[in-house]
Amino acid sequence: MSLPSISTVDWSQFEIALGDTAGFITKFAAYLAARDIVDGEQNVLLQAVADWASTPEDTLVPAASGGNEVDDYSLVHWAAKAISSAAGLNMPAIGGSDGLKQLRAKANGSGFELFVFSQLEAALDANGKTFNGSSYRQIAAATPATAATHTFDFANGDYQRVTCPAAGALTLATSGFVSGKVCSFIIELANGGNCTITLPSGWQYSAGGTAPVLTTAGIDTLMLIKDGDDVYSLYVLGYNMAAA
Repeated sequence: MSLPSISTVDWSQFEIALGDTAGFITKFAAYLAARDIVDGEQNVLLQAVADWASTPEDTLVPAASGGNEVDDYSLVHWAAKAISSAAGLNMPAIGGSDGLKQLRAKANGSGFELFVFSQLEAALDANGKTFNGSSYRQIAAATPATAATHTFDFANGDYQRVTCPAAGALTLATSGFVSGKVCSFIIELANGGNCTITLPSGWQYSAGGTAPVLTTAGIDTLMLIKDGDDVYSLYVLGYNMAAA
């Protein structure tokens, strides 16, 4: 926005000599005329500033007040636009308990959210040692359908209870195990001997290469370990677990 200007006046031109009555009258009249011009220009400038500061939103500032009536808007207009832009970021409200929370973009891209940074949510590589954010999470218990394939997804957690379908068949599979890294998964297998279980080819077993015999009506605790060469080994940690 281009504001109106005020004339530059050389006020020294109105100096008079003592006793010069005629000169005084002439120069004083000229001085008053110059003052009127400057005062008028100053009033226009003040009005232009007022218009820019207070003209309603989306109303163009008049050309007489420094606007071009094309794209010059008021302070009210731009303040409203700034508020609108900030609201478009979907910033969360901040309460008294949010002092230690951090701000992050939502996964769906709809704005921002506050969260407590107190746990890993992804794998952290610390000088070749990987701390996996899933290591504290237990996957919800599952009861697969008869003749189903059940996948243990390491990305979702590293502990899960699975109940075999009665007198059915169950094929076990894996996903999310990081290639070239050591990963372990605890399996609580309920009634594992009550159905036919098919394990992936290439797995190693602690009992001389023989797949474990599982409890028909009870819980066996198994550990699945994948080493850095991506070789899977299955161990029986507990057979037919029960309280003492």
